Amino acid sequence: MKPSEFVDLLQRNGITFFTGVPDSLLSSLSAHVTAHVAPERHVIAANEGGALAVAAGVHLATGRMACVYMQNSGQGNAVNPLCSLCDPEVYGIPVLLVIGWRGQPGVHDEPQHVKQGRVTLALNTTLEVPTVVADVHASPVEQEQAIKALIQRGQRESRPV
Repeated sequence: MKPSEFVDLLQRNGITFFTGVPDSLLSSLSAHVTAHVAPERHVIAANEGGALAVAAGVHLATGRMACVYMQNSGQGNAVNPLCSLCDPEVYGIPVLLVIGWRGQPGVHDEPQHVKQGRVTLALNTTLEVPTVVADVHASPVEQEQAIKALIQRGQRESRPV
């Protein structure tokens, strides 16, 4: 799915605010957001925890879900706000996490990304963050349905997804 199609899909599903830490794997997404989303609806964050705090503020001020983008190496920075702020057992802040997956098992990458890549999905499971892995072989309709279902779950359950 092209970044323009992805952003359009999110906007059609009520996500109009974007924040995060630029990442090489998500560079086309962050470039598209920077070029096509109004500056007051896009905050480049210093770290992933800060991005989640901004997304939480957006939700508390507007009732809307925001998108937080990051590289999987930033998951560690996101643990505290995910558990102590956004979790449904605390304040129940729905956030769509878009995580670039460096070190994905079976995909060649630099050594410093291998361990983080291996534990990425397990960390989301441990944090009880429902996750969908983008399937490049899925049809556009299947991709859209999976993303839409994830957004709806986050909104329905007031949780990060």
